[in-house]
Amino acid sequence: MSDFLPIGYIAKSHGLKGGLTLSLADIDASMLKTVFIELNREKVPYKISSLTGNGSKCYALLEGVTTVEEALLLKGSKIFLHKNDVAVPEAILFENEIANFSAIDKLRGNIGLVNGLQHLGGIAYIAVTTPLQKEVLIPSNSPFIKSIKKREKKIHVELPDNYPGL
Repeated sequence: MSDFLPIGYIAKSHGLKGGLTLSLADIDASMLKTVFIELNREKVPYKISSLTGNGSKCYALLEGVTTVEEALLLKGSKIFLHKNDVAVPEAILFENEIANFSAIDKLRGNIGLVNGLQHLGGIAYIAVTTPLQKEVLIPSNSPFIKSIKKREKKIHVELPDNYPGL
């Protein structure tokens, strides 16, 4: 199991002194002291020296990032928290934990097996393979996700009648 929880990505540089615009999952950003940024497949720790905003869009200054050029090198990088740095609620999964969960739709029942997450356009999608071997992508931050049961390895969803792939 991975020791890191993905929480977002660096959207762009901000200002002239190495500031960054962060796109974050629905977390309390005020609790962030250190984040890990994925660089060359390694998770590198950065201490946060300043953070403004809350919710999905924040502005941050990281120790050691002091120029626009340094900030631009981080653009698009994934941001993680170490699992020991945050209390992880039952509904939050580490990215590698989601594989092999059953996707259960309210009306259709079991719609397939979760393969993992796919990141497209800054959004994480839950990738489900149906019994007919079709792939269905469900936005992980959408109102379609009703509950996640880690112990049962089930994700309960409520998808519209005309949902693509079903």
